[in-house]
Amino acid sequence: VTRDEPKAVVALGAARLTALRLVPAPVPAAAPSAAAPATASAEVLPGPAAAAATARPDAWLDHLPPPRQEQRLGAEPAAERVAVATAAPPSAPASPLVQIPLHARPIAAMPAPVAIAPAPLAAPTPVAPQPPLAPPRMAPPKQTVADPSLAVNIAWRVTLPQAPSQLAADLDALAFGDRDGVVRCVDPRSGDLRWQTSVGSAVWAAPALADDLVVVGMLDGRVAALDRATGAGRWSFATAAALASSPVITGATVVVANDAGRVVGLDRVTGVPRWELPVDAAVRSDLRAAGRIVVVATVSGQVLGVDAETGICGWGYRTGGSITDSIALVDDRVLVACRDGIVYALRIHDGVAVYGVQCVGPCITPVATASGVLAVVDEAGVLRVHRADSGQVLVEMRVAGAQAAGVVLVPTAGPTLAVVETGAGNLVAYDLATRTTKFSVATGDGNRSRPVLSGGLVVVATTFGQLYAIVP
Repeated sequence: VTRDEPKAVVALGAARLTALRLVPAPVPAAAPSAAAPATASAEVLPGPAAAAATARPDAWLDHLPPPRQEQRLGAEPAAERVAVATAAPPSAPASPLVQIPLHARPIAAMPAPVAIAPAPLAAPTPVAPQPPLAPPRMAPPKQTVADPSLAVNIAWRVTLPQAPSQLAADLDALAFGDRDGVVRCVDPRSGDLRWQTSVGSAVWAAPALADDLVVVGMLDGRVAALDRATGAGRWSFATAAALASSPVITGATVVVANDAGRVVGLDRVTGVPRWELPVDAAVRSDLRAAGRIVVVATVSGQVLGVDAETGICGWGYRTGGSITDSIALVDDRVLVACRDGIVYALRIHDGVAVYGVQCVGPCITPVATASGVLAVVDEAGVLRVHRADSGQVLVEMRVAGAQAAGVVLVPTAGPTLAVVETGAGNLVAYDLATRTTKFSVATGDGNRSRPVLSGGLVVVATTFGQLYAIVP
């Protein structure tokens, strides 16, 4: 509503000019169909990328059929009705009744990156080599079958003096810290301890792994670089607040973000600070990098694309809720699980929103990806599996309560197996093609460490100080 008032006319004109310059034109939505359900589980958001969908080479996706209407959660008849936002059947045109207004836009209020001179800032401190710690007592590797009908194979189980923090894994190593400040590196195939080093402060976030480095952020605000082969310290640098998000290593730069809303770029070899970028809130979500672009997500719901070499913020996007779980990168997309109940898919190079996946309540696990699909568990305990390119729903099924810790997609010919840490101490594997339980392993109550895939095994840490490696 506007009146013939000069201030209102000027304000409306400014808003129109801003929209023309900064906001992409929305794609006209199809008329609502009577056959379509009331809400959509994958909604195409306004933006030029919505019409740029192309066929993917992942042929296996075409052979994993979407759930039929009677298989959808909340369909009638059903033994238990779950209030899950559903999408139109694949044969029907997409016709969302409520458009989610997602538009990438430059952040005018974002402060410019601050050039950091080594002199006024704390210089990196060399980390003295630590004497070897007493090796933890480890149970011998063994294989057991918890239930012959489910054929569970435990490749190995390791007992540790302290409950591990979040796990970092690749094909050749498994690294983690604990609240005693001990960082360990384990062979993922056998469970053997390679090395352990004390960094002097509690560690919660997963370390960052590179070919030659393991970079660890600590709750006292320090970040330390350790030699990947031996665990010997190379350098450390003190930031102003706790580091609860995993750092990232890209090119010649190590990027860290802390609870004081500071993103800092450090020289990978020396630890000397190269730039600092203040953001609007604490960063609890793990950092991710695609080439030179480091994606930063804050607890206020802001997602930023930052140049790792210069610290310049190239784009920003504001979601509708807090972001505390780790984001994921797949192809040219950033996938952000938000506490407003939406998984946002943004383009990496410019932050334009492509689509959103509507969940039932807040997302409580990070987004897992493999072979062109994404998976997440929401507060209603519903596992949602969607195509990463279009957001099309593939599977939705109830798997856990409201405390799920994480999900892993096991890539075989395609990720047809989802392994979920339910948060109640059970690691459960679900066959996505048949929507049945393949196996379940009881690991202990209340685990909060996310499972990871390493060396072909699914590894989970328990609050009772144990590591389990499961053969998927």
